[in-house]
Amino acid sequence: MAPKKRRNGEGTFYRDSERNRWARTTSLDEIASLYNRNADGHAGQQAFFSDWQEFTETSTPVVISGSPSLVLIARDFHGRTRSALEFLQQNSVPVTVIPVTLYQDDLGRKIVDIDADHEPPAPVASASTPSTTAKAPYKTKDASGRRVTVKDLIDIGSLTANEPVEFRRPKLGEVHHATILLDGRFQLADGTIWNSPSRAAVVAADVVAQDGWESWLVVRTGKKLHQHREEAVDASFVDAS
Repeated sequence: MAPKKRRNGEGTFYRDSERNRWARTTSLDEIASLYNRNADGHAGQQAFFSDWQEFTETSTPVVISGSPSLVLIARDFHGRTRSALEFLQQNSVPVTVIPVTLYQDDLGRKIVDIDADHEPPAPVASASTPSTTAKAPYKTKDASGRRVTVKDLIDIGSLTANEPVEFRRPKLGEVHHATILLDGRFQLADGTIWNSPSRAAVVAADVVAQDGWESWLVVRTGKKLHQHREEAVDASFVDAS
């Protein structure tokens, strides 16, 4: 019987596995031994640490022992990859997914839009600013430490499927309308669908950046979207106690 040919992808997978195994088991001394200062030839450990001290202006490398975490930044993810990441997040694995989109206007200026559920930091009161003007940061994470999403609010009944919301801009005389779908995405009046409240607000108002959790008002309750989330966060701590 003729030997079975190995598929092209298997070779790549094998090589990647070997590299990952080596990365997990190697040491700084081994990495230093591979150091090549220039094209003239091998330099070795002594040159590596000498150049390291000069570059970092430190006598020894600083050991970092923080908690492990995974941050993924990409324009989009395959449906199966997204489902796998959601599974990891639901099981308290520290995975942060940050979708980004790159735009270019007529003048050639490039704008990176971060399509994520985030809020700007609260202003800090100073000596010249009364402390009553300082705004407390929004509550975004439940008792388990997981960030509460729009879909979570639908699942617990705080929001409903096909929930009408509005983004009011009274100074400009504008009111933008949208509908929160069953999966937590936002459908604007023009029929386009967006994954996050912030991205939906940006497109609806035609602005560069906008905090969607602060912008969208739930018509049925008269509350901002972030207020619904804070109520859900508070309730999670009560249930956990």
